[in-house]
Amino acid sequence: MNSGATTATAIDLMRNEYSASKLRWGLVLLVQLVGVVVAVLGTGLRGPWVAVPAACTLAIPIASTLLKHWATRYQARGDDLRRSLVLADGLGRTVDAEPILIGAAEGTEVASWDPAPIGSYFNSPMPAGPGRVVHIVQQSAFFSTRHAAAAALLCFLFAGTSTSLGVALLWLFVHAALAMTSATVASAASALLAFGVGGEFLAVGLSFWRLQDAARATVRACGSLLRTSTIDQSQLLAVTGGYDSAIGQAPPVPGFLYRIQRRRLEKAWRLTDPQRPATTAPGVPQPSLPRMTAPNEGR
Repeated sequence: MNSGATTATAIDLMRNEYSASKLRWGLVLLVQLVGVVVAVLGTGLRGPWVAVPAACTLAIPIASTLLKHWATRYQARGDDLRRSLVLADGLGRTVDAEPILIGAAEGTEVASWDPAPIGSYFNSPMPAGPGRVVHIVQQSAFFSTRHAAAAALLCFLFAGTSTSLGVALLWLFVHAALAMTSATVASAASALLAFGVGGEFLAVGLSFWRLQDAARATVRACGSLLRTSTIDQSQLLAVTGGYDSAIGQAPPVPGFLYRIQRRRLEKAWRLTDPQRPATTAPGVPQPSLPRMTAPNEGR
């Protein structure tokens, strides 16, 4: 298999792994939404049905934990492929075989349903070397900053809604506690369930918020490195390793956010990219500008 075919295979495997991870994270959020519905309807349950909110209070955290573990395994394989692709494209070498073999043997066989990259996956104008690696990481971090902020905001909104619901249900429980009817028990269980859902969304939102901060810091660090005359190996490892660590601690950005934001962010990148070629004289063709791919379609 030639280098181009190897790279294409690695990209396909990476996109498939990230899509599989996003699907499991989607199921986590679906389970949480089911919890919200049960919490809302739970106050009206009577008789043996009052056990439903209590059962969900126990079952939903267990199901969420298992789904997150499953999602993390797919994401880890996708991250390994992404790191290999960044270094291979940036340094002008062949993609490492080990992540490809593991992805092909253990990864999902379901093709990615996320939008395809605009243009080639990486298309920095810089020559192969540490500078190109830094430039690619800077592009990816630039996109991650906005995607992560939007994802965090959505999670915080869900967390606030669920917590508010929990407060309301707890208020109903307190005012009916002396009666201790089946409805009171259902209200108590529903309140606990709503608080649990709110805590889950809050945890995911905070992970996206940390990713936003790390991505913003990476954009600045890469910009500083690109303005220097030389980039040594320790600087390269510091900037790429820090960003890799940050994105490994947050779920993949939802595909619908990438669809909504990618063209606006690509336009902004092309206007502000520090490596954009200088304007030439009228009538003289300009070098092609880098087209940002889809760092968050894959991440």
